[in-house]
Amino acid sequence: MLKNRDQYGRWWDLAWNTHYGCTKCSPGCDNCWAETLTVRLAAPNAHPSDMPPARADLARRTRPAIQESVEGGFEWSGDLVFAEPRLDIPLRRKTPTVWFVSNMSDLFHPHISDDWRDRMHAVMALCPQHRFVVCTKRADAMANYYMAGGRDVSVSVAMRRAGGEHMVPGQWPLRNVIHMVTCCNQGEVDHNVPLLLKTPSACRAVNVEPLLGSVILGTWLEQLDWVLIGDESGPHRRRPPNGTAEAIAPACYSYRVPLYVKQLQAPHPKRRVIHDNEDLLWPRWAVREYPEVLHGAK
Repeated sequence: MLKNRDQYGRWWDLAWNTHYGCTKCSPGCDNCWAETLTVRLAAPNAHPSDMPPARADLARRTRPAIQESVEGGFEWSGDLVFAEPRLDIPLRRKTPTVWFVSNMSDLFHPHISDDWRDRMHAVMALCPQHRFVVCTKRADAMANYYMAGGRDVSVSVAMRRAGGEHMVPGQWPLRNVIHMVTCCNQGEVDHNVPLLLKTPSACRAVNVEPLLGSVILGTWLEQLDWVLIGDESGPHRRRPPNGTAEAIAPACYSYRVPLYVKQLQAPHPKRRVIHDNEDLLWPRWAVREYPEVLHGAK
């Protein structure tokens, strides 16, 4: 387990990427950091002979995921690059770890087959010592995958293909998986959260990031296990309306939902804000709460 995770505003230990590439599907994707990092990995303007062999191989494998944009830079091509040797990475790690699943893509991208998803879930099922956070902007595709009849059977078959035992009764939905939807405004909350609540899950979370507009989670908080919020970061970050984040925190406290604040744009990281009721003083950068399923993983 990595130390000082909270210090860097990161709630996960390691990322587990079995594929690279994506397609923008939300206003929150406009300044996608994964796209920027993939372009850097692909090094499209460099010649393989100018790089060490391992680096050249990485560039070669990731280049299909990007293309030249009309503005003259590079962007997602819409194609995905699959890395099958990375499927068993969690199986090779014995130390309990919180894995961010597919943080360089989206596990529910339309170009990913259910068979590939089954194989990834088989690995999750075979690693009860780990915790896996499956985060998506495509809540409809996630709900369809988990609600499909016989999903536990297909994952169980994939477990056997991976060299493990069949799934035991009651193991599905997997207890070591957190299902998370990402929303950047109220419209996405209204669409994604009901779909998340329909999804069979042991732990449900909403990641309001990048926070681009006012958001009210309301009584949905009764059925949520975790809420994360964060302003946009990076050189082209967009600032949300004043008070947007502060409106979410008291609601989470009222419903006793753990809240994790990743980063907020503020004049000073120690700035404190008094809410309208004037009886709750909230330190902007100090809220690092986890759901019960992650308490043992901290």
